[in-house]
Parts: sequence; C-alpha cells; structure tokens
Amino acid sequence: MDKHCEAILGEYRKALPDYGIMQDIVLEQLEGAISESGLAVNAVAARIKAEESLAGKLDLKGQKYRALADVTDILGARVVTYFADDVDEVARLIESVFEVDWENSIDKRAVLDPDRFGYLSLHYVCRIPKAVYHNAAHPNVNVYRFEIQLRSVLQHVWAEIQHDLGYKSSYPLPKELTREFNRLAGLLEIADEEFENIRGGIEEYCGQVRRSLKDRAALDDISLNEASYDQWLTSSPFEPLVQRIASVNGADVERSNPLVYLDAFRWLGKGTLGDMARLLDDDSDLAFEIAHRQMQGKDIDIFFSGVALLNLCVADVFHQGGDAARVEELLEMIQGKGPRNARKAERLIELCGEIERA
Repeated sequence: MDKHCEAILGEYRKALPDYGIMQDIVLEQLEGAISESGLAVNAVAARIKAEESLAGKLDLKGQKYRALADVTDILGARVVTYFADDVDEVARLIESVFEVDWENSIDKRAVLDPDRFGYLSLHYVCRIPKAVYHNAAHPNVNVYRFEIQLRSVLQHVWAEIQHDLGYKSSYPLPKELTREFNRLAGLLEIADEEFENIRGGIEEYCGQVRRSLKDRAALDDISLNEASYDQWLTSSPFEPLVQRIASVNGADVERSNPLVYLDAFRWLGKGTLGDMARLLDDDSDLAFEIAHRQMQGKDIDIFFSGVALLNLCVADVFHQGGDAARVEELLEMIQGKGPRNARKAERLIELCGEIERA
C-alpha cells in the first residue's frame, strides 16, 4: 500500500470516535422518523467499515480518494422494508432528516435496463445537518458523509444470495446460469409487486368493513375473519359488557387481547359480524349474571376483560343447548387443558341453569 493510502488509513483510525457518534445519530434519527410515521419495516441497521475492509478497498482504487472525507461508505446504514413501495416512503423521511448529496446518490431501480432484472435498491449519500447534531469538539460529524441503502425484503434476499454466490465476481457465468439468475430475479420482482397488490386489497377490504360498521343490516354480509374482526373491534363492541361487570365490585379493568377469542367465536358457529352483533344482543345479560354471581361477596380489585368474552361464549353454548362437555371443550380451546376444566364446566352449566330459572 502506498503512502497516500496509508495516510487515509491513519485518518480513519483517528476518525473512529466521530464515526461512532455518527452511527448512533443515524440509527436514532432513522428509527425515530420511521416510528413516528407509523411505517412498519423489517430492519434498520448501521455498521462502520472495518479497517481491513477499507484497506482492501484502498488497495484497489485508493487513488480515487484525496482524503478520508471522500470515502462515503465508512459508515453505512440500511433500511429493509416489507414492501417495495415503502422504499419511497422511507426515502422521503430520509430527505426530511439528513442532507442528501444528490450528485452521488443513485436509484438503481431507475438505471437498470428495462429488459433486465436484478439488484434493485435506492442508495443515498448523506450528511448529518447541524440542526440534528452540532458539537464543536466533533466538527467532522457534520463533514463526513455516509450511505443509506433502501430496499425491500425480497430485494435484500436477492442481493444477499447474489453476493453469497459470488455472482459479481470477475469470472463470467455461463449463459445458462446467467439466464437462471435473471429468471429468479424476475420472479422476485413479480412477488414484490404481488405482495403490494395483496396489501392494497386488504386495505380496500378493511375500508369497506369500516364503512359497513355504520349499518347494522350490512353486518350480515361481512364474513367473520381476522381482518373484519379487527376492524369491528375498533368500535369497542364488548366494552359495555366489560364495564357493566367491572362495576359490580368497582374493579379496575385489566385488558385482555380479544383476538384470542376469534377461533372460539367461529367454533360457536359465528360466521359473520352480524352473528357477533346478535351474540352480544342475546347473551350479554347471561354473561353478566355469570360474572355477577362469581364476583358477589368477593374483594376483587382487578377484573380481566377476557372474562366477559369467555362468559359470552359460555352463555352462547348454554343457549344452544350445549352441555358441560361442550363448555369443557371451550375452556380447553381458550385456556388450555387443565385438571379443573371438567369441574369448572359443570359448575358453569349449573350456574347458567340457576340464572335462567331465577
């Protein structure tokens, strides 16, 4: 290695504390901006190039760089999104936080020939603006540039496999293998697009469900599934029953996840949101009375909201003519198998009978 490159390595060693500060800032800013936007991503990461890696790079093309500040990938960050179209959303966040060196940034999605498939990602070269961080003891934090790479999960998979197989080595591949690579890359691009289409379809469906929640008659036309149930829960349909039960002892409510009970509702034969609305109409009073008798005379400070949903299911089993064996099956589905389930099921059926006869 010549003296010029040795000098750059010397700069690198002295600059490592600055790059450590930069790494922390970049991760904090990226994670904060993404979290605030509400966007879900697969990964946010950053690394500082090892000295051995930099030395290898300088050996190959050290004369390209006048000083360490010309090397833009000493600090590299990466954001991996779940969907290809989210890359542009993250890009907008980056542009709002960092100073972008547009001359050296590149969108590899745009430069790839239209008849070719392959490595697709967006590369930004950036600086940390003084509005984000400024310390007179570390002025180079605002001078040194760094790179941010944006790509989807499938684009990331392609790039990693391509790198692992040494596809970009100096040895050209036979035409047959090159064709196989291009076919696989094309399939991944299609998969990226299809995942976006599926997400769009789900969002449209959820929008339709939200609009239909305002019309009780329309609920019979909405199948009970994970997406529709989740949207229905936004209207807090179980809350009146939960509060009614909690008021028996003035207990504080500890929230349970109502999604846990979806399989139980379907097991009970609820196939639409209309069925769920009728469940609340028909079984809420019995569900309340079950809890009322169980809590009466007891000093209960905390009430778990899931008890209301369990009691709804028990009441529905009873109204369908179910017996203790059926309730035991329900308990095992919701709470897991246990030695006390059989006796608890018998007591619940007896309690329902007592309440209905009263």
